[in-house]
Amino acid sequence: AAGEALLREAFLNAARAVQGESRRSGPHRGMCTTLTAALFDGAALHLRHVGDCRAYLLRGGFLERLTRDHGAGARVDRVLGWGPLDLGDARCVAVAAGDRLLLTSDGAHGVLDGAELARILGAATDPDQAARGVVDAALRASSLDNATAVAVFFSQAG
Repeated sequence: AAGEALLREAFLNAARAVQGESRRSGPHRGMCTTLTAALFDGAALHLRHVGDCRAYLLRGGFLERLTRDHGAGARVDRVLGWGPLDLGDARCVAVAAGDRLLLTSDGAHGVLDGAELARILGAATDPDQAARGVVDAALRASSLDNATAVAVFFSQAG
């Protein structure tokens, strides 16, 4: 699984970089972040995840959450930057033509429910429109955290 190994290495490099900055004196001391990363390899979607950002897959009108939050409420138990290196949770999902992937920060999914995310993702004509639609809806809902989204539409797989 070359894709899985590549994503693991990229995730590890990101974790090391954040941890290094977090331990240095200066403006980034003590910083941390959450991360959901995806790599498409043929018909396989490889995910690595730590924290409370999320990945969703829309297939046939049904939105499936692919990641599990690491924490409850405002408290996140696992992050990049503090403590030992965390390689996150790994998952591989088969994708097919017509599937749509959505990656969101908690500032987006924290104020929008699954039905709203599925509606925006399903109605969009392209990935940029989907991502902008999620962020715009989160801002209209008065998100108090940063709202980010990335969408990928799979036109073919395999």
